[in-house]
Amino acid sequence: SSPEEFVYKDIFKEAENFGVKTIYLLGSKEPVPSWTGETGFITEPMIKKYAPDFLNRKIYLSGPVAMVNNYKNLFT
Repeated sequence: SSPEEFVYKDIFKEAENFGVKTIYLLGSKEPVPSWTGETGFITEPMIKKYAPDFLNRKIYLSGPVAMVNNYKNLFT
């Protein structure tokens, strides 16, 4: 719900040296004034915006088990 809650930011920042791209998303329904990134739920248009060739990529999705399971269909 806020950028301060993102975990492993230092690891993902270092992973950029190996070609890993991380997109942070706030699922908060309340606006966060300092946040200019993506908000809401992951959608197919959002995936295509950042990785139009997503079917040929490895995608790591982090979150509660139920959420991850619900999003699996978007990536197949």
